[in-house]
Amino acid sequence: MNSETNMGKNIGFVFNSRCCDFCITTVCVALGGLGALTGHEGLVAFCVPAAIGLMRQAFPLLTFVYVVTIVLSLGLTFIHLEELPRVLEKWPV
Repeated sequence: MNSETNMGKNIGFVFNSRCCDFCITTVCVALGGLGALTGHEGLVAFCVPAAIGLMRQAFPLLTFVYVVTIVLSLGLTFIHLEELPRVLEKWPV
């Protein structure tokens, strides 16, 4: 029982830590920015969780909305995944 309680606390700490939150928000900002630059609809969807992640610093009650938008953005990215090589082909190197 004690090990289960400790494991639950550790998992809660990981998902509620500022470091993990900062890393996830930074990845969302990067993917959203890449999507905006390349015009990929699936990656542009990450702008929404990025904005919510930044607002979450002041309003922690947005956690559920934050997680849902990340899942929806991942789903949208996988739906539009076949378009990614075509979009990146146009990108000047």
